[in-house]
Amino acid sequence: MLAGIQRLLGSIALAALTAIFCGVAMLAVVETYSRFFLYQPGDAERYSVKRDFLSFYTNFVSHTGQMIGPQHFRGVIPSEGRQYPGGFDIHVNKFGFFTEFPVDAFPLKASNEYRIVLIGASGAQGHGARTNADMFYSLIEQQLNDLLSPQTKIRVINLAQPGDMARQSLEILRGFAHPLDPDMILAYSGHPDITEPMESGIFMSSSIPSGIQDENRSYPWYLEWLVRLFPRTMLRHGVGPKLRGAFDENRFRLRDAYHFLPQIDLGLENQNSSNKTDPKGFYYDHVVSNIVNSFKAMKREFCGLPIVIVRGITGPPDQTNTELEKRYHLTGKLNGRFLDEWWRLAKAQLTGYINGQWYFLDAEQDIWSRYDPKIQKLSWLDGTKIPITGTTFNSHLDNLGQRLFAQWLVPKLELIIRKTIAERPPDRCEAYFRSH
Repeated sequence: MLAGIQRLLGSIALAALTAIFCGVAMLAVVETYSRFFLYQPGDAERYSVKRDFLSFYTNFVSHTGQMIGPQHFRGVIPSEGRQYPGGFDIHVNKFGFFTEFPVDAFPLKASNEYRIVLIGASGAQGHGARTNADMFYSLIEQQLNDLLSPQTKIRVINLAQPGDMARQSLEILRGFAHPLDPDMILAYSGHPDITEPMESGIFMSSSIPSGIQDENRSYPWYLEWLVRLFPRTMLRHGVGPKLRGAFDENRFRLRDAYHFLPQIDLGLENQNSSNKTDPKGFYYDHVVSNIVNSFKAMKREFCGLPIVIVRGITGPPDQTNTELEKRYHLTGKLNGRFLDEWWRLAKAQLTGYINGQWYFLDAEQDIWSRYDPKIQKLSWLDGTKIPITGTTFNSHLDNLGQRLFAQWLVPKLELIIRKTIAERPPDRCEAYFRSH
């Protein structure tokens, strides 16, 4: 009896070892074939085992608060429309933010320092730029310092995160911004604030990690050795995400927004039944009110701090509005165009709330009004004609778009900064609570 059990266990162990050996041998064959027959320039860096295990430069799960860092990504980002010959070279701090210092180790604020906290989604964060230095948050800090130093030192602190709507930005400000002692909140808003709730029907979608994509991200320790041995097979050919999902789905959930969105009716499964047949009511009663109430809460939370809201750039307005209105069954139903109506209502409802330090900058309208589609060029601020492509001004700005947007924004911010410095009370919170 005992001998039989030992033989059975031995057979099971032999079968397991044989299966493991065959599996590793198959991986080795695929890896060898891929290395020699599917090689492309840049692969040595793209699939290097010396870098972090990820293919997107933040391992952030939208709307769950799970920001994982530090990370340094070099290589190709498949989801970006614009690629660069040298690949992307992006780094985030330990909290997952594209800013130089982690918020718990920020330098002491100088007496002449003016701090701008940037919030928003991936467009605000800097997606589309090749490096952190190419992102507009870095560019506006440099250019504002050129204009305002030495009297005033400007520091831009980027707390934007992929997929963030105003409500998530509010929570990030509450969690991270108070110790930074900001002087201004700069919001680059628009597209996700409108489209994400229209698609998912929810504003804090912790149950649906829409920021996750089933590509190459970080791996649990027991799979890292396979990635190191067979980087191309695991990363290029998608074996890694499949294994990671099979063995550790609770931690590395691979559900993507594009997988579940087609399965729901307008994404409004979490709202009452009337909203499923009333996208117009949902737009006005839920989407726009969420934006307005979130910004009002920011104003209260930071004692009347100046808030600058920039309507972010998307694709060509006529085309984008038409596509979105058709997608959400709102063609001809709103009082204005899809991406204009929220902006008009937000300005009307926020202006004058708590104080007069609200500033609204319409980058979408102003910049696209300079574009001539016949010649595919932009009539820029200095009168030059600048050729642009489909990735220059979109939800993610490429390097050229980042530079042009910074040029557009900086003069406007300079005037606002000078004005708010002149109007700033000695103790903003004390003045706020005294008057409210």
